Amino acid sequence: MRKLFYFILLCVSFISVSTLQAFAMNGVEIEWIVEAVDPVAGGLPVPKSPTDPPQATLDGHVLTFTTSHADFVLTLLDEDGDEAYTVFVPAATTTVVLPSTLTGLFELQLYPGGSYYFSGDIVL
Repeated sequence: MRKLFYFILLCVSFISVSTLQAFAMNGVEIEWIVEAVDPVAGGLPVPKSPTDPPQATLDGHVLTFTTSHADFVLTLLDEDGDEAYTVFVPAATTTVVLPSTLTGLFELQLYPGGSYYFSGDIVL
């Protein structure tokens, strides 16, 4: 019974250390919210929202996409909702370096075109 306990403890320790190392190496994973660009009026059917936002991590001012994505416009909004930075990101791009002059809390928006966009909060 003790051997089983120590084996489980060893496995949990290994998984925890591996997870922390991967997290430290890859930055903070961004959690996306899907938002509508304009509300649909007049009882029209709601267009289907995208289900798979691109997975991305932020390490300092470096945004890295870990999955493929479509072309999109990346926008950073400051705490007042004002546009602080905008850039077009082609589908083949895996890394975007955000300006080092930007610091604080921002809303990161990815707009691939259409009725929806992806939004997530980041700290630079």
